[in-house]
Parts: sequence; C-alpha cells; structure tokens
Amino acid sequence: SLRAIVITDEEEEIYDNEFYGCTNLKNVTMGDGVKKIGNWSFSGCNNLSSITLGEGIKSIGDYAFYGCSKLTEVTIPNKTTSLGEYCFSGNSLLANIDLGNGLKTIGQYCFSGCSMPEISIPASVTSIGNYTFNNCSSLADVVIEDRTSELTLGSNGSSPLFASCPLDSVYIGGKIKYNTSS
Repeated sequence: SLRAIVITDEEEEIYDNEFYGCTNLKNVTMGDGVKKIGNWSFSGCNNLSSITLGEGIKSIGDYAFYGCSKLTEVTIPNKTTSLGEYCFSGNSLLANIDLGNGLKTIGQYCFSGCSMPEISIPASVTSIGNYTFNNCSSLADVVIEDRTSELTLGSNGSSPLFASCPLDSVYIGGKIKYNTSS
C-alpha cells in the first residue's frame, strides 16, 4: 500500500511498467538524476494526484501517466525533449500543463481527454502527433510560440488535432506543416 515515493538522484531510469497499477500511490517526487521515464511506468495509478518531475528528465515514454485520473497539474522540465504516445491521455482532471522550453516532440494522443483551458507550445517543438489534444473539452486558448523552425502537426486524415475542443483563440507564431497523410 505504497502511498508516496521519492526517487533519488542515483536512479537514472524509471523502467517500463515499474509502478504500473499502483492504485494507492498518491505522491511522486523525482530527483534530478532521473533521465528517463519508461513506457507504462505509472499507468493506471488512478490515485496519483501529485508528481514532481526531476529537472534531468530527457524523455517520458508511451502511456507513462495514462489513466492517472486524479492528476491535476504537471510541469515538464526544460531538458525533456520527448513526450510519448498517450503519455498523459485519459487524465480528465489534468488542467494545468506547463511544457518546458527544450521539448521537441509530442506523441499522438499525448494529452487526449485532459481538461486544461489553455496550452502554450514552446518554440522548440518541431512535431505534434495525431489527435494530441483530441477530446480536451475545456481547451479554449492555444498559443504556438513564435518560432524559426517549422512545426509539423499531425491530423491522420479526417480527424483533426483539436477534435472536440471548444477553441476560442489560436495563435500561430511561425511556419506550420500540416501532415495529412493517413
């Protein structure tokens, strides 16, 4: 009945499935030595309400925080370059998302079903996968920060990136390539 864990600086990787389905887990704090969070590592931790990611994390795997339905906020560190597919998908209370300025790729369905009212995409991001913000039923304001590099947005044919989002305003600061190949 593990409720809180602190992952020390000596741990460089959280392995695939390591805390999968730990339903009693409420709080996770990671040291700055952690460089990688594996696939499915915290998936199904449906009582996880607080996560502090270490500043050294370079990548967060596929489905890493999938189904962490009590998670309300997350700050992605500046050294993180990739977020995997379905990474935070299905977290209907996730309303506050701060993306670090080193992020390059956001996998498909990454934030699908989350409840943030706004999102700001850093200039460092070069690729956002299909359906990434699908079913974000509170997402009204999107800012794609001013950039010099091209940003590729996924659409997977007929299903748009922002399906079922009540968008009010979208700011696009730079060149967009829309990937329409199914």
